Amino acid sequence: MLEPHGELVDDLAEDLQTSTETELDPVMNLKQLRELLEKSFSWALGIDFDDPEKQRRFWYYSEEKLEPRFGDRYVDPGAEQEMPLAVGRDVFMLSKILKTISASTAVGAFVQTHPEFRNIVRRVQTVVHYPYAEIRDNLVDAEMRPIDLLRFKLAFFGASKFDPKSELWTRITLFQGAPLPEQFAANESDEWAFPASPRSEAA
Repeated sequence: MLEPHGELVDDLAEDLQTSTETELDPVMNLKQLRELLEKSFSWALGIDFDDPEKQRRFWYYSEEKLEPRFGDRYVDPGAEQEMPLAVGRDVFMLSKILKTISASTAVGAFVQTHPEFRNIVRRVQTVVHYPYAEIRDNLVDAEMRPIDLLRFKLAFFGASKFDPKSELWTRITLFQGAPLPEQFAANESDEWAFPASPRSEAA
């Protein structure tokens, strides 16, 4: 419905992304950082990532189609190319090491001596301002079902009538019941995405 009207929508493409980037606040001390973790990442701190099954999976991009793929960390090659989706695990490991360091230490000094935590610290410091920035689930758990995440993503594109064929892919329906041009003209198109249940003649 949008593509035929390029003159109306082409300029909007730049607004379909966020300009927000993760930023490091080196002045913050580790006490404040721990408070951020407890406030906004309690869901991750409640997972025992010392259990290997809690981080069995990993996500990576396929070489051929550059599409997200799902691997077994303890069986499949490629874990070194892991996408940064193990936010819960990284938060857990960060919290664990923070307990061994003086709370008055500045974040800048901490990431200098522990650069492996730089990315997750930046992420924590940034996304605490955006309550819907994270999927609050362990995406690398052995029991993780990719189909749940896939349905969540596809719903943003207007997909409906999900018909999962496995835990890795699903068929969907797009634009079923979408109005025809004459229905637009007759103002019969407002509720097409959520049609009412049909009523029998007896009703």
